[in-house]
Amino acid sequence: TEIDQIGVSVSFSKIRTSPSTTSSDSLSPQVIWNRSWTERTTTTLSVGVTDSKTKGLANQRICPVPVFFCDNGFVPFQIVTANTEFSSRTPSYNGTISTLLSPSTTLSARISRATVPSVGGTLTDTESYGASLAYAYSERLTSTLNYIHSSAAFTGLSSTATSNTFQSIAGTLAYSLADNWSLNSGASWSRSSVNPNFRDAFAIFVTVGKTWPNNRLWP
Repeated sequence: TEIDQIGVSVSFSKIRTSPSTTSSDSLSPQVIWNRSWTERTTTTLSVGVTDSKTKGLANQRICPVPVFFCDNGFVPFQIVTANTEFSSRTPSYNGTISTLLSPSTTLSARISRATVPSVGGTLTDTESYGASLAYAYSERLTSTLNYIHSSAAFTGLSSTATSNTFQSIAGTLAYSLADNWSLNSGASWSRSSVNPNFRDAFAIFVTVGKTWPNNRLWP
């Protein structure tokens, strides 16, 4: 049986620095749609737009003569501090799908895009997608394999825009012990890059955790 749920959300943020040199405002309305296609498969999708405006002092590179002379090295660019305003309208979305392949196997995928202002007068536009596969060997032993890829672009008051990317593959194995204790182990590989440079990282971990019933540390 197909079941649909539709909703609307609106978020607003206002950022001010002290002393007042930078201000950032953003408004993001979204439409949210949830659907249960079958007893095994569900999806969630939210779509909207983010309007952002940033004002403040920023360093700007200017050419005191026709820009041809600066671009070709005859005259150096000059850096000046001036009041600057930057506005943007970008789409935003977030989608997930989860399906039960078998009583013990769950596959899910996700994709998202969002724009977030910062106190430094920069807008961070992030895009990401990923997938995960979870398998339950028994009531106590489970494993998860995750992949994620994300990219971020930074633009704003400064005339220089930068971007970076990140991707990661991680596998975990979790075992439930007695009295709400759990033992977790796994390994992960990740790569972060800011063109043209990149850095790889590899980690192996083992953790022990405890969950308190009803989120209480003491009775």
